[in-house]
Amino acid sequence: MSTTIISANPSDKVSTVRKLMQDNGVHHVPVVSGQKIMGIISAVDVLKGSFSSAFAAEGKADEALDHIVALDDIMTTDVTTINQSDTIRHAAEILATSNYDSLLVVNDDEHLEGIVTSKDLISYLLEQY
Repeated sequence: MSTTIISANPSDKVSTVRKLMQDNGVHHVPVVSGQKIMGIISAVDVLKGSFSSAFAAEGKADEALDHIVALDDIMTTDVTTINQSDTIRHAAEILATSNYDSLLVVNDDEHLEGIVTSKDLISYLLEQY
């Protein structure tokens, strides 16, 4: 699980989130308002949202994207979370039986504590075996 949380606000521009992903080497960014989880956006969501600006002039793609689509239009709002006390097996079961590639990890107050990805689980298994 990653506990260094790179998050976005619902009012952030899509280009800002794309840059966050690029600069931090992440593919999923939780969208939060204060302590409340509003959704999650993936690199695939950004790609889908930016497809309409694919023919924008060189260097103008982010500007065009920001005018075409808002972050809250492309983020996933039906977010599945797990509690920080849940087992690795529980996280693996959810990821294996859903279309999710990541799960947000929350504490008992539903505050964001981290994010666990399929890659995290595979890395853990490799370390163990």
